[in-house]
Amino acid sequence: MADKDLADMPVTRYLTLHSNDYYRLMGGSLIPDTPGGPSSATLALDPRSKVLPGANISLASGGGQSPTATVSAGGKLLEFQSRLEKTPGGDTVTNTVSGKAGPVDAYFSKIEPSGDPGLRKTVAGANLNIGPMRFSAQRDRSKQGAVDTRTDTFRASGSVPLGPGRLSGNVGRQFVEEWGPQRVGQDTRPTGKRHVTNYGLGWKSDEGKVGPGILNVRGDLTDPRGGKTQSTAGASYSINRPFRLPASVVADISFVNPLDPERRQYEAWLRLKRPF
Repeated sequence: MADKDLADMPVTRYLTLHSNDYYRLMGGSLIPDTPGGPSSATLALDPRSKVLPGANISLASGGGQSPTATVSAGGKLLEFQSRLEKTPGGDTVTNTVSGKAGPVDAYFSKIEPSGDPGLRKTVAGANLNIGPMRFSAQRDRSKQGAVDTRTDTFRASGSVPLGPGRLSGNVGRQFVEEWGPQRVGQDTRPTGKRHVTNYGLGWKSDEGKVGPGILNVRGDLTDPRGGKTQSTAGASYSINRPFRLPASVVADISFVNPLDPERRQYEAWLRLKRPF
């Protein structure tokens, strides 16, 4: 490659150097694509065969996001990742071990914020994918001093073709328990419980199958045990660049608690957005 070609090469273009038949070394953009946008740099040892382990070091900042540094090593079967995020309240380090085998993937993360040295958080979960269905379970645990908060979330979701579009649905159950001493000197014991069930159903048409655009209909229901249910329903219709306009047109209407006359709310709006 001539020197002039190197001088004219855009900084946002990824450079790839093939070190051998198995690995490649990659670099990333050091200058934002747009003024004020995010910038990043990546150095990776990437195996051509997913059976072999790899490694990755990346830095990112700008675009309204906190600066981050990420180091990861391993492969699809087992991977370790350490992420440092710098925020005004202090640095946060997240160490994650994850893996995937067939239709099952699992992960465990430990989160340590330096701005609150007494706080420790962990997240553990697993997902199972069977055809159009996905099942997941996750436990979030936050511990500070003698107070221990545990949140267990179970969720099932899926989607199937229906008519000129696709029907999707989900159901989830969340259990929140807080453990702590009721009085000074006591052993920890449950001090609060919350159970919430969520349901969701939606249908989205294929582009051009319902008129010239895309129709999206949705509904959600949140049912907390011992509390009032919260429901939402809505529909939107989007057309990509009608009449050759340089933008897409989206019409949307949404309802909150549509079946409760005392809490019913609705809104409707029309907006333009960049073409999709």
